[in-house]
Amino acid sequence: PIGKRFHRIEAAPSRRLPPPILSSSLCFNLTTMISLDWICGQCAFIYAFNKIKPAVIVDKLIEAVVDVLVPGKGAGESNWFWRNLRSLERDSDRISKELDIRGDLRNWDREFPFFHHELIVRYAAGFLASAVAVAAFGQVRSLFSSSKRSRF
Repeated sequence: PIGKRFHRIEAAPSRRLPPPILSSSLCFNLTTMISLDWICGQCAFIYAFNKIKPAVIVDKLIEAVVDVLVPGKGAGESNWFWRNLRSLERDSDRISKELDIRGDLRNWDREFPFFHHELIVRYAAGFLASAVAVAAFGQVRSLFSSSKRSRF
């Protein structure tokens, strides 16, 4: 009784399927997806990501932040004693601020190990290089395409 309910399904004879036909719209979509400006941007991103030295950039950024946060020379530096005293105060403020910023970066790296500050610098440099490369490629391409149009 159980065998009567389930019929044996015969496998269909194997036939070769015709090769897929690529329509012109599909080819157009593939060429627009993988265009030269996209490839140029990807190559620039990869190159910048691998060649950049994040420690140098982080040092320059910290130096710029410290310059903004620590005040410069002030009034009341009429003789050598007060000038040197003010210089010592300013230098100690700069050093303590720099150590605070570097400590904050270390804490950030401990708290978010998957998003290290040097990795952020690498990604930012890669995105910047990619954007510049795509823009430059677009400008060069537009120069050549406009010169062809102006001839006719």
